[in-house]
Amino acid sequence: MNAHTGSFTDLQLLQLQRLCNGTPRRIQEGGRDYILLPGLRFAGASGSRACDALLETNHRNGTYPTRLYLAAKLQPLTKQTPNWHDETFVEARMWYSCSWKDVTREQPLVAIVTAHMEAFE
Repeated sequence: MNAHTGSFTDLQLLQLQRLCNGTPRRIQEGGRDYILLPGLRFAGASGSRACDALLETNHRNGTYPTRLYLAAKLQPLTKQTPNWHDETFVEARMWYSCSWKDVTREQPLVAIVTAHMEAFE
């Protein structure tokens, strides 16, 4: 696998489905590669919640090589309020990403997504 979502295997995409309420799929828009995660499930002590998400594994900022964008600004269950500072418009929707760095792209997709989800525990 390299920096582009197109190089992740279909098996890795299929493995993401266990985290979602729908089927993940690749999206290319505006020269950027994403994986749509419909109904990404966030579990917590007070129950679970779901939110559509976009995973970008080739983000242009080296400090944040991967980004998880959400369709809504979720609040974490136990951590401080995230620093929502990045937005993108993909497939006619606005998506939001908080500051959550050091999630490298040199790991399986499931590990990338779950590392980003830690911001909302």
